[in-house]
Amino acid sequence: MAEKKAALRARTKLAVQREIARELKGIFDEAVEIDGSIPGAKLDRHLPTARKVPFTYRYFAELFGEEEFDPEETVPVTINGITVLFEAGKTIKAPQNFIGEYKQWRARLRKQSKPIVTPEGVVMVNPGAGPLLPYGEETEGE
Repeated sequence: MAEKKAALRARTKLAVQREIARELKGIFDEAVEIDGSIPGAKLDRHLPTARKVPFTYRYFAELFGEEEFDPEETVPVTINGITVLFEAGKTIKAPQNFIGEYKQWRARLRKQSKPIVTPEGVVMVNPGAGPLLPYGEETEGE
């Protein structure tokens, strides 16, 4: 008799869980349709292997707008897995957030570098580069 009650409880519990799952599936399907096109939004949130909508170049271009820009150095800029190559001397068209990251990188580089005036012109030296020595002179201990 106890076994029959336990089996009945298990079947009832399973039936309730299935009904709840059906209700939740409808809710989650509606949510995916609503925000499924937004990059970074989770798909299949109710599953342990939830995926995210990937970011695209077009998404950034539409969200931030594109602008023409003349970079001074060749540098790849990557945001959320999308890479834009800034090539020195070439005018490129890129989303404004990528251009902003490039400009911030250049500003940080300028802050870290020390300008040194030589007869040949101005030289930018990074702090970790060590002392500047005239050509052919060696440091102590070498």
